[in-house]
Amino acid sequence: MKSAFTFYLIIFATYTIHAQSLIPDRVFKNVFMLKHGNKYGTSFFALIDHKMYLVTARHIFPKDKLNKSPINFEIMQNEKWMTYTGEYLIHSNPNVDIAVIDLKYADKGFSPVKHGEKKDWFFTQDCYFLGFPHFLKILDETGSLNHGHPLPFTRKAIISGSVKENGVDIIYLDGHNNEGFSGGPVLIMNPPGSEREMTVIGVISGYLSETITRTIKADTVKSVANSGLTRIAPFEYVLGIIQGK
Repeated sequence: MKSAFTFYLIIFATYTIHAQSLIPDRVFKNVFMLKHGNKYGTSFFALIDHKMYLVTARHIFPKDKLNKSPINFEIMQNEKWMTYTGEYLIHSNPNVDIAVIDLKYADKGFSPVKHGEKKDWFFTQDCYFLGFPHFLKILDETGSLNHGHPLPFTRKAIISGSVKENGVDIIYLDGHNNEGFSGGPVLIMNPPGSEREMTVIGVISGYLSETITRTIKADTVKSVANSGLTRIAPFEYVLGIIQGK
């Protein structure tokens, strides 16, 4: 079983992804395919108070998993699932769909992606989210891009609105989410006039479903469909979980 220390060292070499993109290389290399049991999703690194954490969606893990308990999880590398360990951290409100894994590793020079707050984004703003929909991934076949860790797919959306559901703040995106994006980061580009950099504002949770009713001859058929509205949990909850609030 590998330690988080080894996991960290494998990932942050100075290779360049040769693609024209608004999203810098270090964002792509921060995002990983994660599995626990028979559920999989997306995860990403966050640097908080000089400590490394892995952020993902809470619903990937068992509902009865306790806060601050040891956790084994798997990360895809070279088309194989590699097992790592950490401390499982969650919010006291079970409706906050974020899990944070404390890797027990202090940063030593890693340049993180900035994390933002509510004041950093606005409605109708463009945003991007990264992940592995339906197990799709960009393979690092030679190991020269990210040491065999697959690179995520990217989708573009706009920030549509925000609500409070079951005592939890939720941001809605006008963008099509699919199974596998759960736990992935949502990023914005800072507005003109400020330092131009990507900022993580939230974590993908799921999408809003809608019921479609059709009448075929004398029969009424109902089906559940993806409405195109994606639910995300604001990044402030990550900070609260780490601080024990």
